[in-house]
Amino acid sequence: MNSDIPGFDDVVVVGGKLVEFDANLVGGVRVDSKAIAVLGVLIEHAPHPVPISEITEQVWPRQDVGDNVVHQAIAHIRKSLGDNAHAPAYIETVPKKGYRVVAEVQRQEKPHKGPKALQRKSPIPVGETRRTFLFAAFGTLCVTAGGVSYFVWKKDTFAESTKILPLPLQHIGLLAHAGPARRAYEEVNNELSRLRVLVGARITIAQLHEEQLPHLVKRLRATHLLEATCQVEADQDIRFQMRLLAAKTELPVWQGRYAIDQQQPRDPEFWHATGQKVVAATRKSRRPQI
Repeated sequence: MNSDIPGFDDVVVVGGKLVEFDANLVGGVRVDSKAIAVLGVLIEHAPHPVPISEITEQVWPRQDVGDNVVHQAIAHIRKSLGDNAHAPAYIETVPKKGYRVVAEVQRQEKPHKGPKALQRKSPIPVGETRRTFLFAAFGTLCVTAGGVSYFVWKKDTFAESTKILPLPLQHIGLLAHAGPARRAYEEVNNELSRLRVLVGARITIAQLHEEQLPHLVKRLRATHLLEATCQVEADQDIRFQMRLLAAKTELPVWQGRYAIDQQQPRDPEFWHATGQKVVAATRKSRRPQI
């Protein structure tokens, strides 16, 4: 089973209020990027409560922050929604459990402006010469060819600028039974390598201790970070999770959660398709203007 957190191109309606992640707008009010990321985590788990520790882990990964930053983000969101903490209509405080969204949540397609209606042009005057018509046709062809060439160049340049740094797989629980999760992570990385967006494929935990992550990101010119966590329960069920983060802000762009059966692991093709989803998420968060 997998689930995606709201990304920067998602439009969500919470209790009748429009939330636009790509514009940092909540109910038409611009909010801090961290605050809207907190709201995204709550929406992902709605209507269940989310512990503060999990919110900080997803929004402020690898940063030593206290609970107060979450409280401030919630207060900011409530203010933009016109919510009341004592009689909440959108976000409720659950004692000893965190926060949860109590309003109805609906996802919507982001509206796109359609092409303008083509205007019918008048026919070429009878007296216009054939040479003039040929020159006009030739000019149109050149412009079209130039536009297509620019689009291809722009697309290739964008693909070359996307660089994903996979971090070492983190294990929680019984390490001896984590083999299927390691193989799944390897298949995802193999697909990223095939798509030529992978950098630092052999980074180890020891290297991360020797060289701090910001320096490593700068040296490899990584645009995104890929985290992976494997948790093996007592009954040997495997919970495998991956998160894609923007390297500069460390905000989550995509997240996938999967249950892996020890006896019947998923086919490599499934993980290859998952790798393609990861690349698609980077394109959404860094979509070039053409």
